[in-house]
Amino acid sequence: MIRFGAPLIVLGVSLASCSSIPLKSEIDGFTIETKVVQPKPAVTTRKTVKLANLAAAFQVQIPKTFIYAQTNGGEFKGQPFAVYHSFSEDEVDVEVGCPLKAPIIGKGDIKANPMPGGKVAMTSRFGPYQNLGKAHVAMDAWFEKHGAERNGPPWEIYVSDPSSTAPDKVRTDVFYPIK
Repeated sequence: MIRFGAPLIVLGVSLASCSSIPLKSEIDGFTIETKVVQPKPAVTTRKTVKLANLAAAFQVQIPKTFIYAQTNGGEFKGQPFAVYHSFSEDEVDVEVGCPLKAPIIGKGDIKANPMPGGKVAMTSRFGPYQNLGKAHVAMDAWFEKHGAERNGPPWEIYVSDPSSTAPDKVRTDVFYPIK
């Protein structure tokens, strides 16, 4: 296990205060890394939906943000993402969006909210979206094992396009903000 020694400065932020948190570790078959990521300009839309309807909501909301960006001068920079503001057994408050090269103005239910950033623990999951829960369970175990504190809602970046990628190769990056 790698541990912080001398203060590490990443993109101007010191991670020295996280001295007991490893830079990289393995939990339940997942490699979890700590790093600092920069927020990115984005347009998003947020909804509370039944968990059973989450995939259908994504099929509407993600294209909606992309179409809005395209028709309002936005230039894409990255893959779609979702921020999970709250999650229960049957309902989820989720904000989905697309990152942009530069900010644009939102309108109506499309907001000019940045893609999150800051100190995070992150992992990548390869496989169908139905199995993404395993990455979140591993993150929960990582927080418990290392005594780390959460600092906001988790988010996912959908790196692979499932319409053109084999199901077992679909990559999703999962991020949890840490104090």
